[in-house]
Amino acid sequence: MAEGKQLQPRIRSKLRGLRVALHSRLLSEGIAWMIVAAVAMVFLTLLLDYLLRLDKPLRVATMAACLGYLSWLVWRHVVAPLRVPMDLPALALLVESRYRELGDRLISALQLAGREEVLRIGMSRDMIDRMVDEAGRLAGGLNFGAVVERANLRRRVGIALATGMLLAGFAFWQADVMALWFQRNILFADRDWPQETYLRVLGADENGDFHILRGDSFELTVTATEDSDTPSRITIHARYPSIGWTEDEAGLSTDGSRRYVKVYQAVTEPFEFYVTGGDDRRDKRQPHHVILIDPPALQKLDFSVHFPPHMVDRNVRKGPNEPDKRVDGTQGLLAVPVGSRVHVVAEANKDLRSAGVSIDDQRVAVLDIHKIGSADRRVTGHFQVTGENKAASKMLRFELVDSDGHPNRHGQQFVLQIQPDLAPTVSLKKYGVGTVVTPQATIPLWLHLRDDYGLDGLSVHLEIAGRKDQPKPVEVATLQRGARELKLRSDGASPATHVPPVSLKPQRLVAGDSVTIHAAVIDNLPRRPNRTESGVLSFPVVRPEELFGQLIQRQKEVGRNIDNAIQEQVRAHGNTTDAAKLTAPDARSDVRRLLGGSGRRQAGVATECAKSAEALAEILGEMIYNELGQDDERRALQEDIILPLAEISKRSTAAASVLAGLSRLLEDDAADVDKVRTKAGEVGEIQAAMLADLRKIHELVAKVTGLQDVTRRWMLLLKGSQDLLQEILTREEERIRQMLQKGKKDGGGD
Repeated sequence: MAEGKQLQPRIRSKLRGLRVALHSRLLSEGIAWMIVAAVAMVFLTLLLDYLLRLDKPLRVATMAACLGYLSWLVWRHVVAPLRVPMDLPALALLVESRYRELGDRLISALQLAGREEVLRIGMSRDMIDRMVDEAGRLAGGLNFGAVVERANLRRRVGIALATGMLLAGFAFWQADVMALWFQRNILFADRDWPQETYLRVLGADENGDFHILRGDSFELTVTATEDSDTPSRITIHARYPSIGWTEDEAGLSTDGSRRYVKVYQAVTEPFEFYVTGGDDRRDKRQPHHVILIDPPALQKLDFSVHFPPHMVDRNVRKGPNEPDKRVDGTQGLLAVPVGSRVHVVAEANKDLRSAGVSIDDQRVAVLDIHKIGSADRRVTGHFQVTGENKAASKMLRFELVDSDGHPNRHGQQFVLQIQPDLAPTVSLKKYGVGTVVTPQATIPLWLHLRDDYGLDGLSVHLEIAGRKDQPKPVEVATLQRGARELKLRSDGASPATHVPPVSLKPQRLVAGDSVTIHAAVIDNLPRRPNRTESGVLSFPVVRPEELFGQLIQRQKEVGRNIDNAIQEQVRAHGNTTDAAKLTAPDARSDVRRLLGGSGRRQAGVATECAKSAEALAEILGEMIYNELGQDDERRALQEDIILPLAEISKRSTAAASVLAGLSRLLEDDAADVDKVRTKAGEVGEIQAAMLADLRKIHELVAKVTGLQDVTRRWMLLLKGSQDLLQEILTREEERIRQMLQKGKKDGGGD
């Protein structure tokens, strides 16, 4: 038999109705839970989004979490309860738990009715039928609907209705807010909540990005709209490839413009950024990008420097177009003489529209652009380095514009060191005369001239103290113009090395005058050559007899020095002869000592003779250039004294060297003493000859000095006579003048 077949159809219908009622109650309660949770979800997402201004990813995540929780509630309070089995026996037990008077009759009737296996084990059919009838009679009058508990359902449904009405009322009251919540949290649209601050980034392109040249400064300007608050500071969030995210602040402009300005100096890497300030976070949704454009630049840059014509060394053979200097453009430094022409050859890193050169921001040249293959990248041209002739450092820039119109605003910069044409140098010395001169003196000169690029003129200037009309400068016509270094002497071997001496005789000088000499040299710089003056040579003018007396006195001093040399020569000769005479077997050390002493004394004689010869040569030069003494006296001084003294100095040096060698030779015990004594005897003979020559020279010095002294006395006597005669003439002229004046007065009285 089918389950419950013996039960009345009405009872079975009531059990099925109970099943429907239970399902309805569970479903209603689950829906109530869903309504409350959905309303809570709406208000929760609204509150979070409104307070925190959530970005789209956070809004999606929040909504996903809420929907996940809502799904769990549906399962927990709707799906899971409805899945609980509700067959008739289970419902019968539920009814019996509500109505105790049924006992177990209803569940028993359901379990025993129609089961053949029960009859087969001996249970009475009549008893089963009677129990089923009794269960149907008792259950027929019961209300199975009372089993369904409805108090909590009504409370939960009421809460759900209240929350739903609350949401509906809030949606009606804040329709704009709810509409915006729907767009942001259901449709996930990029709509913004109403806010107090609205910021706007200025200057971006249609995509919100900025394009600047690499190395340029980037000025970011942000403004607050007219109908919004203006916070005192805003924050700029920037992300760099090298360091990641950074934050910088920008203050409100003080000019009342509602603007914020942040300057990024010399931008060398791209970055992205967004701006926040006050309650405005909108810019974060779509950050701005700073995109760098490489400016045009020159590569493989070479300079060819062509000097001005006056700077070209004519002694260096070069082709007509060959530069004087080549400079690699990678050095960043270009040093050129002023007036040079610089040729440029380079290649650009991109196609160019124009190229130029500026010096200290002043355009000096436009360069030509040529093709390399199909690209306009080869740059050639030249520019002139002009300006004053002085050292200077300037900034050389190549101003380029690429084919897209992007300039290299900062330019490709080089330090341009301008090298001036330096002033020449001149060194002036005198020779042949001393510190004082006579009125008839001739002053020989020695000049050393230098210039970095070439000399052009030399003049010698004589000035006489106290005179209004000064002698005209002497222009040296034989100067080798264009030379970069010259050494000139008044006794030059050729016209190219000769400079005229300065003659004082035409100036009619007298004792007590003072003259100065200096030289002036100019270089070959065109238009405004450099001029340099030498140091000044000063000469007091003295009477000839006075200077002659000084020279005679100096010769006497030289004579005394020669006498000292004679005494030293005597001692040296004595030591040598004594060493040659020592024949005792144990005399080796004495021989060595005597020869060493003789060598030292002989070296002293050589030095004294050289000094004396040099001193006499200076005296002779002053006599010649001051026209003092007689020709035969000067010739005797040169040929019979100075030259022999110089020769004796050389011979003495050679003898001293031999004597020192003999002394060192005896330091070796194996040396032959007899041979050394023999050699010493030979040197002694040479010393004796030099001694005789020295005595002869000493006599000649005394003789020449005596003759010169006589000449000086005659000069003094003659000078005295001339002075006396001049005094007589002067007095006679004065007497005659007075007589003439008296005659005029007497004639006027008559």
